[in-house]
Amino acid sequence: DAPTPNQSQKRPKTADEQWTIMFNSLRDYAASHNGSTHVRLTPQTRSLYHWVHNQCTAYRNLVDNGGAGVSGGSSSKSTTSTTSSSMTIERVERLASIGLNLPQRTGNGQGANTTKWESKYQQLVSYKSQHGNCNVPYNYSEDAKFGKWCDRQRYWYRLLREGKKSQMTEERADRLVSIGLVGPDTLVPSAAAGDGDSNGGAL
Repeated sequence: DAPTPNQSQKRPKTADEQWTIMFNSLRDYAASHNGSTHVRLTPQTRSLYHWVHNQCTAYRNLVDNGGAGVSGGSSSKSTTSTTSSSMTIERVERLASIGLNLPQRTGNGQGANTTKWESKYQQLVSYKSQHGNCNVPYNYSEDAKFGKWCDRQRYWYRLLREGKKSQMTEERADRLVSIGLVGPDTLVPSAAAGDGDSNGGAL
């Protein structure tokens, strides 16, 4: 039979549209389960359960790639690693806004430093989700260490942009710019200049 006009005009959903549909399903699930995003596997939740698992995997790949090539708002894949990721900063923020805590890597040496940085970065994502900005004060009353971490990132970013020795990498700088912690106007003195630590201020 020849397709009806509605059938011939129907187009497949884009990857972003499919992601949004599943995100809305998770949001509705959380709303009906006291805010919990821990999806229990049942015949009815099978698709959502596996989707949440896939988001965790995509986030791990993003962390492994150092966030390279990721910008807020567009679906991006890293070209610096054989393992690509469909996760973006915008998606991380949206998932955090409904309470989905994405897993962190564990390790030692540089890997441990990366994990600590990622943990603080995710805290920043949550802060922005709650407050609408990244204006974390140096003496943040709810978490003084987090406030100092944010200030150190601004300090190292300023040095990086001035062409001076800095613990900041370009990949981390790009991610901090994308989320809004730093930017072109982050060329002001920072309290971190006189607040060194054993990690060189990187964490």
